[in-house]
Amino acid sequence: MPNKSKIKGNTFERRIVNFFEAVGLSCRRAWGSDGRSMGLTEGVDGTLNDEYKWQAKCKAQISPFYIPNEEVDFQIFKGNRTGTYATMTAQTLADMIARMNELYLEKESLEAENKTLQEENYKLLR
Repeated sequence: MPNKSKIKGNTFERRIVNFFEAVGLSCRRAWGSDGRSMGLTEGVDGTLNDEYKWQAKCKAQISPFYIPNEEVDFQIFKGNRTGTYATMTAQTLADMIARMNELYLEKESLEAENKTLQEENYKLLR
């Protein structure tokens, strides 16, 4: 009989992949929740846009302290002798990455246009 925790985790990871793919981002889940199957480290559960590594945690209850209120996009917190972390909704994360993708494509397009204009100007000056 399969382990209930493993089934719960796998289901949650699949929901993450489905969510990000539904909003137009590339998302992959590591086979067996083990990043080594993707050439990454063991703790990685998947990748987002082949650039960002993620790990899924499915808990029965999350402290309200870590959930941003409706008035902010994300929450930044730090503990004694720890790093600084941020929490946000998956939708906010998806929106941020989608916007970065748009800006990157726009930059690439402008660079190509600039190169074309430079070549035309060079031909005119010859």
